[in-house]
Amino acid sequence: MTDLPLVPPVPSGPAPLPSQPVAPPEGSVCRCLSHFRGYVAESFREEGRREGRAEVMAEVMAEAQVAERARLVSYILAWRGVAVTEEARERIDACRDLEVLGTWFDRAITASAVDELFEHRD
Repeated sequence: MTDLPLVPPVPSGPAPLPSQPVAPPEGSVCRCLSHFRGYVAESFREEGRREGRAEVMAEVMAEAQVAERARLVSYILAWRGVAVTEEARERIDACRDLEVLGTWFDRAITASAVDELFEHRD
C-alpha cells in the first residue's frame, strides 16, 4: 500500500456557518472595521440620520413660511384693490427675508399704492 497524502473532500455546497462568531486575526482589515458594525456605531448613524432629517425639515418649513408670507402680501394687496405691477410682484416673490416680508405684510394692510410697501421708513 502506498502512502498517499490525505486530501480533504471538496465540499458540495456552501460552507456551513460557524455556531459562534469567528474573530478575525488581530490587525486585519476586518478587525479594524468591525467597530462600524456594532450597536453603538449604528445608534450614532441613526442619530445622524435623525439630525439630518430635522435640519432638512426645518429648512423646508422656513422656506414654506417665507413663501406663504409673500403670498399673503400679494393677496392682501389684491383684496384691497391695490394695483400690483409685475416688477413689484417679482420683488415680493423673490424676497427670502421673513422680517422684511413681515414689514411688507403690515404695510399692505394700509397701503394705497404698492410703492408704499418698499418705502424706507425710520
